[in-house]
Amino acid sequence: MDFPAKLFTLTAGGLLAIACAIGVANANEPPPPTPVAACGIEMGLEYASVAQLTAAMERGDLTSERLVAHLLARIERLNEQGPQLRAVIETNPDALELARTLDAERAEGRLRGPLHGIPVLLKDSIETADQLKTAAGSLALADASATRDAPLVTHLRASGALILGKANMGEWANFRGTNIPDGWSGRGGQTLSPYGAAYEVCGSSSGSAVAVAAGFAPLAVGTETSGSIICPAGKNGVVGLKPTQGLIGNNGIVPLSVRQDTPGPMARSVADSARLLAALQGDGQLSEQYLQAIDAASLSGKSIGFPVEYAEGPGQVGDNPMFLRALAAMREAGANLQPITARVPAGYEELYLLLQDFKTDVPRYLQTRGGLGMRTLDELIQFNRATPGNPQYNQAWIEMANNWEMPAEHYAATLAYVVDTNTAALNKPFEDHRLDALVFPTEQASWAMAASAGYPSMNVSSGHGADGLPSGLTFIGKPSSETGLMAIAAAYEALVPAACPTL
Repeated sequence: MDFPAKLFTLTAGGLLAIACAIGVANANEPPPPTPVAACGIEMGLEYASVAQLTAAMERGDLTSERLVAHLLARIERLNEQGPQLRAVIETNPDALELARTLDAERAEGRLRGPLHGIPVLLKDSIETADQLKTAAGSLALADASATRDAPLVTHLRASGALILGKANMGEWANFRGTNIPDGWSGRGGQTLSPYGAAYEVCGSSSGSAVAVAAGFAPLAVGTETSGSIICPAGKNGVVGLKPTQGLIGNNGIVPLSVRQDTPGPMARSVADSARLLAALQGDGQLSEQYLQAIDAASLSGKSIGFPVEYAEGPGQVGDNPMFLRALAAMREAGANLQPITARVPAGYEELYLLLQDFKTDVPRYLQTRGGLGMRTLDELIQFNRATPGNPQYNQAWIEMANNWEMPAEHYAATLAYVVDTNTAALNKPFEDHRLDALVFPTEQASWAMAASAGYPSMNVSSGHGADGLPSGLTFIGKPSSETGLMAIAAAYEALVPAACPTL
């Protein structure tokens, strides 16, 4: 499923996984995590921001070709060799030639847009009409390339971005099997954390998050159905934004659920995520609008709701030192913090919907891809039995979806219940307290409510805990409030020095 493959309490907000992930290392006594350092161009080109890279290109101190060559060498050294992060499933064989073309255009004064010459990685479920494959991590889709660019890729190219390659992911958006760890795909193998192989990467946009954290690219695009941008962003210490449902079209993306799949930016800062969001929308002018709001960002006077269990006083039961520290920092910066209750009743409803969506949407998608020789879930299941990638991993979700039957009227009623329940759970605190945003510890999985209701949510790092691992905050805003949401996230981000793993 497009959320972490761990055992969680089910909510109507959409969080369910019935099997524990198979660990990638002995978790009883994990080794110390990779050290971190202040994240920026001082660490090298691999950790420079988009603004720093663009400024260097404008001065003539850097070319896109040199940047791409540097990143490709880093991917070669750390992705399949060294720690074998396996965050990048495939690099673009045309990357250096594309970079030279973009450099020539810059030299002639012809800039395509705000991301001219900036490398971007795409999740393996996003179609590109080039030599790269689009397979959602599945060996079943790896033999035939897509014949079109997804509209968001067309927008990226128009902005001047260079498609560096495809990022690994949980196969079929974590909807293949019940015993598969986050970040594994038959096509790409197991994505590992840049903080150490023993630590979680979350999913299904695992490769996009790890690649940004590891300095393989300044920007990456993930997709989320329920948590697949926010959770891996939190686990890997990067910024991830799941936009309002429909803000960025999901045409040209291998689906889990067409009604809910949402592409979004992953970056090392809120400002860079804003630049990428504007490019994904196909509107370069939005970049300046977003950045102006971020530059003027302040927490002073902002009303932000947080879970009541973290409220100060005798009734405090929240046990999350990093989140409590974050609340204290926001309060000191002038935010008006309001304890709120935003819980939804338990139920299996969203799982039922996703099973039906997968059963309906995947065969429709397969019929749009020539050269696969596969059109049905039956054929996909037979392929996986013959070519499992790892014979220890099952395909229980796909088989369950194939056998699922949900009458149209039952589907419509269930969908209305899930959306209405989650929308009400979020709307009530917004309206009762006149809030600008909600904030939760990313570990609390509040993003499930936001995903089901179609609200935007954003992870921003809240620093590294005593264990040396990154911690995150999830900010949730009202629909179409991305500008204000990013401004609040940026104002908090300014309170916490950015850090990156020293690989």
